[in-house]
Amino acid sequence: MSRNATGEILNEPFQAIGQLADNPSTFDINQDKLLSTEDVCQQFRITRHTLNTWIKKGNFPAPISIGNVKRWPTSLINARIYEDNPQLRERENLMAQARKVSNSETPKTREELDYERLMAEARRIAKTEKSGAAA
Repeated sequence: MSRNATGEILNEPFQAIGQLADNPSTFDINQDKLLSTEDVCQQFRITRHTLNTWIKKGNFPAPISIGNVKRWPTSLINARIYEDNPQLRERENLMAQARKVSNSETPKTREELDYERLMAEARRIAKTEKSGAAA
């Protein structure tokens, strides 16, 4: 097989991955697992027929193709589950609010803590010297 033919075969999957990668929160090739049809059917406890019906009706994301093999990135499936379940979105909103509150009191880095300790020690020494000079 020539390099050109191999490039043409791989072009379609890379284009599909590129389209998914346009929305980074949807697809991350570095962290996603690619699930087979059997994996997806087992995870949702459905048959292949049901899976294909869902895909045709637009109720489930279509797979990406790598050669002749269909795969589903886990983040694509998770994004669909998230879209279909408002209680997950509500939980995410609560988590975002909690992060916002906690970010107002962000934990300090070691350098910031060391600097604060150093400044507190300098103030203590300055007070001691001041009170010693006044006496």
